[in-house]
Order: sequence, then structure tokens, then C-alpha cells
Amino acid sequence: ALIGVFAAIIAVGVDVLSLFIYDYRVQLCETTPGSLPRYLVWLGSGALTALGAATLLKVVPAAAGSGLPEVKMALSGIVLFESLSTPTVLFKPLSLAFAIASSLSIGKEGPFIHCACCVAFLLVNSGWISFSSLVREQRELEALIAACAAGVVCTFGAPIGGVLFSIEIT
Repeated sequence: ALIGVFAAIIAVGVDVLSLFIYDYRVQLCETTPGSLPRYLVWLGSGALTALGAATLLKVVPAAAGSGLPEVKMALSGIVLFESLSTPTVLFKPLSLAFAIASSLSIGKEGPFIHCACCVAFLLVNSGWISFSSLVREQRELEALIAACAAGVVCTFGAPIGGVLFSIEIT
């Protein structure tokens, strides 16, 4: 339940922030007189927002990309700890919001799944929940599978699709 709640908070945060930035770009263009200056302001603000997303990814390179290859590696037993770290779960949603607001043609499914898996990995290894050393790896795998389903649900709002995707990815 905690994985789903945190994944939903991240998804809503990305949607709200990207909508806020996009609306600001639209208002900036509407207040610009003339069609050519308005077009240049639109292109410039989009380029500046995309540059902001790229700059955020330079700070944490593990947050770049869709994140699905890293998730599939973690599900197969090879965990890249920097790809499931706290900076990744903080910077990936921010850069995703900037990229969406800049009108880049990107999808949200992979990044939402990656963020949900980061949350699951951090929750299992945080110490809030104590597992014996014998079952920690199994619980971590179960949490990552549940996080894959939560990421799909946050993207599409389709719980059955999330379950089917988590079965397919394992």
C-alpha cells in the first residue's frame, strides 16, 4: 500500500508541476504581441525548459532514460544501487515534469515505473520494515514487482493492466 501511495504522490506531483510550467509558457506567449515574436517565445521557452530537464539529468545521470532496463535488471537479481537511490527518485520526476512541459514527445510509463521501483527499494531497505536476512531478497523482489504494477496504474489508471504488466515483466 505504501508503494502505491508514494507512486501516486510522485505521479500527481509530476502532472501538476508539468501543467503549471506549461500554463506559464502559454501565458507568456499570450502576452507577447505579434505572431513571429510569439512563435519565438514559444520555441525559446520550450528549449529553455528542455535544457532545464537535461541539466537536472547531468546532476544525477542514473535518472536519465526510461528506467525500464534498470528495473528489468533489478528483477533479474542485478541491482544497480545508484539507479534505485534517493537522488534518482528526487531528480527523475523533476526532469520528467520539465521535459513534458517543454512539449517533448516522451512517455511517462517507464519513468513512473522506475520511480515506483526506487520507492519500493528504499522502503524495503529503509529499516521501517524489518525482515530477516533469509527473506529480505524475496521481499525486495515482491516489492519491485508490486512497484511495476503501481507505475503502470499511475500512468494509465488501469489496475488490471498493471497486474498483467508486472506478470509479463518478471
